[in-house]
Amino acid sequence: MSIRQSLVDAAAGGCPTGEISIEKVACVFLNRQNPDGGFRGKGSQSDLYYTGFALMSLTALGYASKLTEPADFLDRFGYGDDLDLAHLAALIRSRRLTGRLKPSDADRWAERLEAFRCTDGAYHHLFAGAEGSAYGCFLALGAYQDLGCLPPDTNAMTACLERLNADGGYYNESAIPLVSTPATAAAATTLTALGQPTDSRAAKWLMTSRDPDGGFKVMPAAPMADLLSTAVALYALRVMGTDLASIRSTDRAFVLALWDKTIGFWPNRVDHISDCEYCFYGLLSLGHLQ
Repeated sequence: MSIRQSLVDAAAGGCPTGEISIEKVACVFLNRQNPDGGFRGKGSQSDLYYTGFALMSLTALGYASKLTEPADFLDRFGYGDDLDLAHLAALIRSRRLTGRLKPSDADRWAERLEAFRCTDGAYHHLFAGAEGSAYGCFLALGAYQDLGCLPPDTNAMTACLERLNADGGYYNESAIPLVSTPATAAAATTLTALGQPTDSRAAKWLMTSRDPDGGFKVMPAAPMADLLSTAVALYALRVMGTDLASIRSTDRAFVLALWDKTIGFWPNRVDHISDCEYCFYGLLSLGHLQ
């Protein structure tokens, strides 16, 4: 199963809950779509990155048919010649979700993805340098899966991620040796999707970033849990086969406390501004905690 499909399937289980209906969550996303077919980001303009999250979410909720056709918005980016890897992956995924990814164009898209392959054979999320990053490998693998194939050198990606391992947790890149929840989740998810074993300590490290009051922090020393870290940690833990029964009730309460019926899910307990990305993280988290 592709990363895209596993994310959509997990988010599909996020609601309804006793507190949140499918209709309410879908409305939050639909209200963010602009007349050009794209979805708003932090501002009023349509943003490709956030459009990708909206399309995944509405697909999970069964509301894809309710969309204003996003084709014109997606077409303006062509083959993503000026995009970084995160936005390029969002473009490929959005075209896949809307049925506008032609098999005959796979080589052209792959050529664009290869622009982010580094000297070590792995991928970096911003540029092609000496070494890849955990986020870059995650994005590249997901994009290639959306094209219906695998990256040319998966062994190089595995080797890159192994170099980023630090006692079970993972750096995003060796130039910034900080172990974090998102990087560890990206590495563990990518390795599992490639059929490679993950460090048996990865799940234990992720649990050290969990707040006893619910949710996961970006790193153990962070002051509070946040929804991004919670969503990716829960996703990675489930991918690795971890039983979430002992944390399900507390973490579910944490996520539900971030729900605002007018704007969606807050990023954390003190930041009350939401967007399509965090609304997706809310669904993804709840999908693993039902």
